[in-house]
Amino acid sequence: MHMLLVITGGVLLLGVFALFGKLWGGDVAGIATAAKIFVPVWLVVALANMWVGVTKAGYTFAQELPILLAVFLAPAIVAGITTWQASGTTPEHSPPLQHERTAMPIPLPPALQSAVDAINAGNEDAFVAAFPPDGVVNDWGRILTGADGVRSWARSDAIGAQARMTVIEATTTGDTTHIVFDWTSRVFNGRSEAYVTLTDGLIAEFRIPAK
Repeated sequence: MHMLLVITGGVLLLGVFALFGKLWGGDVAGIATAAKIFVPVWLVVALANMWVGVTKAGYTFAQELPILLAVFLAPAIVAGITTWQASGTTPEHSPPLQHERTAMPIPLPPALQSAVDAINAGNEDAFVAAFPPDGVVNDWGRILTGADGVRSWARSDAIGAQARMTVIEATTTGDTTHIVFDWTSRVFNGRSEAYVTLTDGLIAEFRIPAK
């Protein structure tokens, strides 16, 4: 009975790991990573359970060894299946690449297209070059001005965070283009929007509004 309770607890703990992996990673790849982390953690728990059985309950090592194997292997096998299914369902970075292959290109003003291309290419200088010397990035009210400010944002939130940007909607009114885009990076994963104002063919302001 005790062994069954411990195994059940292990499976429940795996579920907690998977939930946090989903919340932290934003997709099933995070679940696969969490399941991998779970295995060594559960091994420590199983060894601790064996230690209690030998030192506190009076069982011998030979008696506890089969219990250790059962207690560890059952949740570990479930974790392995979870990792295999999650990894096979959504390989890392596959959704953006699939979207790029199937979606029609969205026409953008040349400077904005250059900025998007620079982010996806990891080209910091090209991204800064899409702005004038007094260009502005306004990210949820965090305002960074000039070439140094634009470069700082590129390093902390975009190119330095290995971002991938896929524009899925664009509407231009006057000098301002409103874009909706999918974004993946070490900082943020999901859908967002921005208002991009151009002056003399360069990005005067790249504004990401607060939700």
